[in-house]
Amino acid sequence: VWIGTNREGIFVYHPRTHTLRHYQPDPAIPNSLDNAYVNEIFEAENGTVWIGTWYGLSRYDPKTDGFVAYPFPVDLAQEVFNYAVIEAIAEDDNGWLWLGCWGSGLHVFHPATQQFRHIDRTPDGKQTGNWWVRDLAFGPEGSLWVATVGQGLFQLQPASGGIVSYAPQFADYPPDFSRQLSLYW
Repeated sequence: VWIGTNREGIFVYHPRTHTLRHYQPDPAIPNSLDNAYVNEIFEAENGTVWIGTWYGLSRYDPKTDGFVAYPFPVDLAQEVFNYAVIEAIAEDDNGWLWLGCWGSGLHVFHPATQQFRHIDRTPDGKQTGNWWVRDLAFGPEGSLWVATVGQGLFQLQPASGGIVSYAPQFADYPPDFSRQLSLYW
């Protein structure tokens, strides 16, 4: 069981042996965890464990029992520097990671090329760059459902880039409905 914490990094509990392994940032260890604030732990279809922290994205490397950090590129980091906090990770059918961030919306990471892309607008002009994305879930038809804090629920069609806002449909619901914290598909 992988347990992400707010200030203490990651604990991995092994129920059969009742042992606990602790991973935390340590400047003396080159492949230590890059940040102690862990918001998301996600296992990709191929078994890779990805970590979303306050400083970006990391991957667990079982060969070294350590982590590889994937910092946002300098130009992107300057654009969204204060908002590199990853709150959610989802994987599409191509193996790309969709990252939901606090205040900077959606990002896509291609593991094979190690390239990031910031989704700040959809092709139809809807702005996504300032969303606080709290959770992501792919539906069976391939669309990405996006739960935000304050902006409502959205459905993104990655193939076309189209986006549907469900905020108007839920206008009569309690105000907290627009502050979705989690999704399940």
